[in-house]
Amino acid sequence: MMSDDILFDGNVLAGSDSPYVEFNKADFDKALASDKLVVLYFYANWCPTCKAEQPKVFEAFNSL
Repeated sequence: MMSDDILFDGNVLAGSDSPYVEFNKADFDKALASDKLVVLYFYANWCPTCKAEQPKVFEAFNSL
């Protein structure tokens, strides 16, 4: 059984802004039904790898 004690007192590493598009279930269902390529890209603005690959991901997206 867990108590009310704090198990982890950490810091939030995420920033307050990042490039993103809100994509809800209706948008997802519409995209799947459209017979077009669907790419889901998960990005964390505190992640060095994500930051490094972001320009290439946007370049690929813009070329579609």
